[in-house]
Amino acid sequence: MARKAFVDRNTCIGCSVCNHEAPSVFVELRQDPEHNDDFKSFVDENSDHEAVADKVGEAIAKCPVQCISWKGTKAAVAQSEGKA
Repeated sequence: MARKAFVDRNTCIGCSVCNHEAPSVFVELRQDPEHNDDFKSFVDENSDHEAVADKVGEAIAKCPVQCISWKGTKAAVAQSEGKA
């Protein structure tokens, strides 16, 4: 299983920083009925997140509330963090 970017919408403030950094992964900002219709970032699960891993990494680093992370195999995540 390849790594995929993940947005914790419980923490997301809808600032759109991630969308500016990696628009092919963080495809839209929309109202989320599960979170009082607040605007939240949504991930395109069908896009190749690995192909733009550097841009996803920038989005992770720049997120003001640190709600973005990698999900996937432990080996893949450890490798992305330089721990493998």
